[in-house]
Amino acid sequence: MGRKGYFTVSIHDASPAFSSELREIVGELDSCGTIPKSILTVPNYREQYDILKDQKFLSWLHSLRERGDEIVHHGYSHLAGEGKHTSFYNYLYDRFFAKGSGEFQYLSYREAENRISLSKEIFHGVGIDCQGFVAPAWLMSREAERALVAGGYRYTAFVELFRDYGTGTDVKSEVVRFASRPQLRDYLYRLYDSYLIKIKEKRGELIRVALHPSDVRFGKPFQFALRLIGQLKKERIPVTYLDFARTLA
Repeated sequence: MGRKGYFTVSIHDASPAFSSELREIVGELDSCGTIPKSILTVPNYREQYDILKDQKFLSWLHSLRERGDEIVHHGYSHLAGEGKHTSFYNYLYDRFFAKGSGEFQYLSYREAENRISLSKEIFHGVGIDCQGFVAPAWLMSREAERALVAGGYRYTAFVELFRDYGTGTDVKSEVVRFASRPQLRDYLYRLYDSYLIKIKEKRGELIRVALHPSDVRFGKPFQFALRLIGQLKKERIPVTYLDFARTLA
């Protein structure tokens, strides 16, 4: 029986700040066979790690792109400011789960436009053209999204959907992510991830798996993630976000 549907593996927070963790994640994924990945890259993480200033990291990033992985724009600094939250749920998610990293949740159009412009300057300076944008913590104000569309991006993704601007299509797809701590939260996440894949997303067109640098610091959650990815590879076609967007055209 052939594989049906698609799945993506995205590696978040790609920055020189997490070089060792990122290399470990990629190495472990390589052991699972060929899996194209979407590398969500932060141009200036916490305004302390400008990717322009780390040639070793840039060489590694380019090597991933050359072998078929996709570089995705992932905010500018990954630091959230203050302002009116997009919803009470998003406020709680940002403060208690994303730990204040929802950088684009509170931005006005002009603020978002400025951060997108600064990011593009950095990416262009290193020879990278990102067609996709995923906001830190998947949180983004409506004004920030307007700036994103004006900036010419092909797609974005939220916690519960993938949005393709090229075709105007929203694909329902709740992201599978993992909790590295504490132990109870990790256990509950694993239960919910299994539920997503086996029941809720079983017949969905797209399943998205998100990995973060912190995942490799705690063995059990990351090994669980690798097992899920191995399972998905038997049942679905692995693609990057951009590859999936192209299937919608």
